[in-house]
Amino acid sequence: MKKIIASLALALLTVSNVFAGDESWSEPKTTEVEYYNFGLEVSVENGEVFLEWDAYEGDDLKWYKIVHSHTNATPVYPHDRSVAIYDDAEKDEAWDKAREGTSYYRVCVVTVEDDRRCGDVVKVEIDADEAYSYEKKEKYSDGEYEKKREAKKESYEDKKYDAKEKIKAKYAQSKEQKYTKLSSKIKTRLKNFVSNFEKRLAQSDLSDSEKSDRIETVITKLEALSDKKPRLADMIDYIIDSLTELQAEYSDDLSEIESLLNIE
Repeated sequence: MKKIIASLALALLTVSNVFAGDESWSEPKTTEVEYYNFGLEVSVENGEVFLEWDAYEGDDLKWYKIVHSHTNATPVYPHDRSVAIYDDAEKDEAWDKAREGTSYYRVCVVTVEDDRRCGDVVKVEIDADEAYSYEKKEKYSDGEYEKKREAKKESYEDKKYDAKEKIKAKYAQSKEQKYTKLSSKIKTRLKNFVSNFEKRLAQSDLSDSEKSDRIETVITKLEALSDKKPRLADMIDYIIDSLTELQAEYSDDLSEIESLLNIE
């Protein structure tokens, strides 16, 4: 076993040194709307409507569509106006201008299969004093308005961080259950391999995109090593899972689109 670990360590050392818009966008093909509990909460302040909901937990999200109507008590995409569109599954808030009268808000999700899932409708009555106006915006131009919005943003970032930590914990638990054949001693050594690689990567001058590419290169070489030495397969798979998790922290799905829009 020591020879196997030593062999793997040597192999790893060698390897480790080496809008998100969507062009496939389409209207939903189904007329049915599935129910999903988003726990939508709506508040009105300083001429704006603030919407908060529980982030969608499915792995098939294509778009969030936050729909609004003054007349339809059950607004739904695409028949009613979308006040916000997102493709980030962790997104859980949106803003809209407060308009005098009755407003109906609803969170909907379009999946990669073009299915629609919508939550409960929240009805809001907005009077003239609460409605948006240019004068009201000017009234808060002394910075108070911006401070309140910044506080909301910080609250969102905190919740986003907590959600990521929960996902990490769940992933780690799943990984440990998956590799029950590996002893705790071997897992500890494998974690040290990955930890050392992670530290060197963090200290490098590479951009996040380059770090992601470097991890991808290491994973590819590890997969080749696993094919050559099947007896190391479980240990290599354990490391690949750890590197895949690490890669997600550096991945930027918008980089390709951003590069196309750059003007030199």
